[in-house]
Amino acid sequence: MDDMFQDFYALENTNGYTAANILSGFWISEKKAFENLVTTKEQDAHEFFQFLAEELHERNGDGKRPEIGSEHSCNCIIHQTFYGKMLTTTTCQNCKGTSHTVQSFLDLSLGLDSLAHKRVKKMSQKMPALALTDCLDEEYVKFDKCEYRCHNCVSSQQAKRYTSIKLLPNVLSIQLKRFEYKQGRHDRAASKIDNVVQFPLQLNMLPYTNRVRTRESRENLELERSCIYDLLSVVVHVGEIETGHYVSYCRVGDQWFKFNDHKVEMASVSDVLGAQAYLLFYIIRFLS
Repeated sequence: MDDMFQDFYALENTNGYTAANILSGFWISEKKAFENLVTTKEQDAHEFFQFLAEELHERNGDGKRPEIGSEHSCNCIIHQTFYGKMLTTTTCQNCKGTSHTVQSFLDLSLGLDSLAHKRVKKMSQKMPALALTDCLDEEYVKFDKCEYRCHNCVSSQQAKRYTSIKLLPNVLSIQLKRFEYKQGRHDRAASKIDNVVQFPLQLNMLPYTNRVRTRESRENLELERSCIYDLLSVVVHVGEIETGHYVSYCRVGDQWFKFNDHKVEMASVSDVLGAQAYLLFYIIRFLS
C-alpha cells in the first residue's frame, strides 16, 4: 500500500493509475477469502472492499481477522478510519426492561427492495425515486417488533427493537443493496434494483445515532457539528447484473473525477448526483 501511494504521487502524468501490484497480490493469494476473485466472472465491488479492509487490517493491525459484528476492535489505521459501532436496544413490552448489544461495523448496508415496494403502493409509480435519508430512516429511526426472551420475565415476550449508531467512523461507507436474490422453482434468481436513490453532498448523521434521543443532542451544537459528512466517492454499477461494469466518481478538493478503467475525466457535481450509486463514501468534516 505504501508503494502504491508513492507511485501514484511520484508520476507526473495524467494517465490513469492502475494498482497492479495490489490487485495481482489478491489474484495469487492463497487465502480462501480471495478464491472468488480468481475468476473471469464479474465480481462485487462491495465484497472486494470488505476483502481489502480485512487484508489491510491483518497486515497493519494485531494480526487477527476483524471481528465484524462484535464490539471488539483494534487501533489499526483501518479500524480508526472505517469502523464504527452499532447499538441495538431491545425493550420488553411486558416489564419495560431493556437490553443493549454493541457491534462493530465496516459499512452500512441499506435495503431498497421493501422501501421501493411501499412507495409503489403509496404513489402508484412503477419505479419511484428514493432518498438516502429515507433508507437510513427505515433502518435507524423506526423500530421493529419482535419476539424476545426477556431475562426479567423469564419467558418469551413481545418487544420493540431500535438500532442506532453509537460510534461514527471517520469515513462512512454505505452500500445500497441493488442486487436481490429470490428463490425460484429450481434455484435462486438474481435481479438488479434500478430505482433512483437521491443522495446529498452533505450528510448529517446525528438523527441516526443513539445520542439523538438524549437531551444532550438538543443542547449541544458541537454534537451536531461532529456528525456532518461530505461526499467523497461514489461507486456505480452500470448494466445488467451478470454483464455489468463498475465506474467511480472521486473528489479531490472541489473537483470531481470519473474513473472508468484506465480512462479518467473531469466530472460535474450534477454528473455525480445523477449517478446510480451502489457504494457511497462520506468523510467526516471535523475530526473530534
